[in-house]
Amino acid sequence: MGYGTVTVRTGESTSGGGCADAINIQKALSNEGEAFMVAADTTFPTSVSGAFVVTRVGTTTRFAGVDGQDFPFSVSDGLGGSGLGGVYKEVNSIDDLPVTAPHNFKVKIIGDLELAQDDYYVKFSVAGDGNFGTGTWEETNGFRESLGLNQQTMPLKIISKGKNAQGVDLFDVNVAYWDNRQAGDNDSNPHPSFVGTTINNMSWFKNRLVMLTDDTVVMSEAGEPYNFYKVTVTQLLDSAPIDVTVATNSITNLRYAVGYQENLVLFSDREQFVLRGGQLLSNDTVSISPITNFEINPKVSPIALGAYLYYPFNRNDFSGVHQYFVNANTDNYDAQEITEHVPSYLPSNISVIKGSSVENILIAMSHDEPTTLYVYRYFMSGGSRILSSWSKFKFDHCCTNIVDFEFIEGTLYLIMIKAGETHLLKMPFQTVLSNPENVGSPSANEPNIYLDFASDANLTGTAAQSFNLGFKITATQEMEAYRADTGASAYTYGGIANAGNLSVTPGAAGSGRHIVGIPYTMKYTFSEQLFKAPAGTGKTPTNSAKLMIRSGTVFFDKTNAIDIKVTPALRGETTQSFSQGGTTIDDGKFKFGVLAPADNTVITLENSGALQSDIQSAEFESYVAPRSERIR
Repeated sequence: MGYGTVTVRTGESTSGGGCADAINIQKALSNEGEAFMVAADTTFPTSVSGAFVVTRVGTTTRFAGVDGQDFPFSVSDGLGGSGLGGVYKEVNSIDDLPVTAPHNFKVKIIGDLELAQDDYYVKFSVAGDGNFGTGTWEETNGFRESLGLNQQTMPLKIISKGKNAQGVDLFDVNVAYWDNRQAGDNDSNPHPSFVGTTINNMSWFKNRLVMLTDDTVVMSEAGEPYNFYKVTVTQLLDSAPIDVTVATNSITNLRYAVGYQENLVLFSDREQFVLRGGQLLSNDTVSISPITNFEINPKVSPIALGAYLYYPFNRNDFSGVHQYFVNANTDNYDAQEITEHVPSYLPSNISVIKGSSVENILIAMSHDEPTTLYVYRYFMSGGSRILSSWSKFKFDHCCTNIVDFEFIEGTLYLIMIKAGETHLLKMPFQTVLSNPENVGSPSANEPNIYLDFASDANLTGTAAQSFNLGFKITATQEMEAYRADTGASAYTYGGIANAGNLSVTPGAAGSGRHIVGIPYTMKYTFSEQLFKAPAGTGKTPTNSAKLMIRSGTVFFDKTNAIDIKVTPALRGETTQSFSQGGTTIDDGKFKFGVLAPADNTVITLENSGALQSDIQSAEFESYVAPRSERIR
């Protein structure tokens, strides 16, 4: 038989010189493993000095303070510590815990005494509905630790709520509910690195949500985009969140992350990195390596298009665009400029780039020109770039600002501001477009009418009549109307400022379905023609002779009419027009005169009508006047 002692101190001395009100409880232990029984009797009442409540279930006795304050606690026995055990805040091993305990009783399990990262916490879960009894120990978070992330300072989420009664799409913008920390503490399961700093950007890679901040990449738990904490600290799971820092000698501020060829390419202002993880991305397999040093425009996210990445960069008063790729011969990352042949074409302050691999097209917009889109068309064959063409769409005739745009398959959708209203429009990029069909189906031979903001309306008779366009126009807004089945022009007038009504007089066009919209001009300016003299096995431009252009010929397909404008230096503009007549659309060629030197002569092809033109190619007939002749 031995004796066990429980020492409970109910308070601290006010002088700080030690503990006061120590209460020792002794109990004879007759058998090994016998419970240290504390009964509610006169020897030890259930309430001690009003500071504790004592409860016993089976072999476990609980001492609970009623004032919520911490208190020292220790046990000893006369059997060398084998007869009585105490659990208070922490134990050395999970084997020291009883099988009977209060529900949610939390304990810290100490691992290596010199290593805080391997400590973990468990809480007791009583089987059934009781508050004290048998059950199991489950891993949990630490004492008085921050539970997790502040939802108010984290990224928001947008959820589609369907359509309302009027058919308008509804969206809910609200805070996202990020998972709390369920295990460990600030040492064993710290907050993600973006806490306390700015999240520069987000991405998605191998079923993980990616956050970029300064020089750190933080990834969520695999398959759980709202969890950035380990679910257990007793082992490192392959699915655990990843928090890794870029190793570089320079100051790095990661801007963008783009998935590319099974890796994640990271972009900072002047340096690029690649994050690799093999087949299974985990803390054991992740690595970040520097790959290239190219400057980017930090305000524009790179985009993946086909087998390449594209991003803009600043060039003094202009901009350029790089095509980023993996060199097939060296397996190294590299970049090639796709604006090197037009270095001063794109304006500065590019704000957004979008593209479509369906149509092989890339579009850029600048803050300096909010109504203009710069369009890059390309065609690749056998790894070679056959077509590399830049052009632009100007919308200043029909809007005051382009808010944003995006491709869906082969159609470009634009959000525009016109007359103070916001409009969502679409621009199909297929070769042959169709007329609007709001009030009727097109006839079999109906010509395509090319107008911006196009709509259709049924007009009767020949007198003036008014109909609603669906958008506001100004009193000076130029509008055109054409009979859909014949392409005959009607007369439009009477636009009401800041209203959506327009008066149209069918006149000779007659009754029927009409296409009404805002006209625009298609314009193509030919590059300056150069004389190239033989040089070795090739040819190179030379100024040893003066190149004079005699005439030019354009070859077209499915074209109604075109205008050729020639403007030599120090001379006025001349216009030569071609028309098939009426609404005829056919292929053919048109020869026009130039009779001017090649340098400083601007030759422009235009189509300001509403019927299509499809230019296939052009050629020029020239003669060379040598500046000198070698005497032999």
